[in-house]
Amino acid sequence: MQDKPRDDVILDLLAANRSYQTAVDALDDVGCAYLGVSRSDGRVLDALQQREPMTAGQLAAAAGLTSGGMTAVIDRLERAGWLRRVAHPADRRRVLVETTPQLHAAAAEVWGPMMESLDEIRDRYTDDEIRLITEFLALGRERNEQRAAAVRARVAEREPPAA
Repeated sequence: MQDKPRDDVILDLLAANRSYQTAVDALDDVGCAYLGVSRSDGRVLDALQQREPMTAGQLAAAAGLTSGGMTAVIDRLERAGWLRRVAHPADRRRVLVETTPQLHAAAAEVWGPMMESLDEIRDRYTDDEIRLITEFLALGRERNEQRAAAVRARVAEREPPAA
C-alpha cells in the first residue's frame, strides 16, 4: 500500500469516502425509520441538534427549507415529540426551537453505539492525524456546500418542465 502511485492513493481515498458516505446514509435511513420521520425531517432534527436552540428562520436556512415549509415541519416534529417551541430568553415575543429529551434518548439508541465504537477507531490515530482528518472533512464539506449552492442556482434558473 505504501508504494502505490499517488493517483491510485487518491482514487482509494475517494472510494473510501464514497463508501463511508453510503454507510452513513444507510444508518441515517434506518435511524429516520426508527424515529418514524422522513429523511428530510431527519435532516432538520440533525441541523437542530448541532446548533440548538434556533429560531424557525435559522432552522429553515440550515435545512434549506422555506419558512412556510419549516412551520409545517416544526408542527409535525412537535406532535411526534421530537422537538418543542420555547420562549426566547431575551425576547419573549420570539420563539426558539429545541430538541426534546425523548429525541435524545431515541437517537442514542440508534447512533449511540456507533459513537461509542468511534472511541476504538480514534485511539488508533495521533492527535495530529485526527486534526488532519478533521481538516480534510471540513474542506470536503465546504466544497460540497459550494457545489450544492451552484447547482441549486442552476436549478432555480431552469424553466419548469412542460406539463
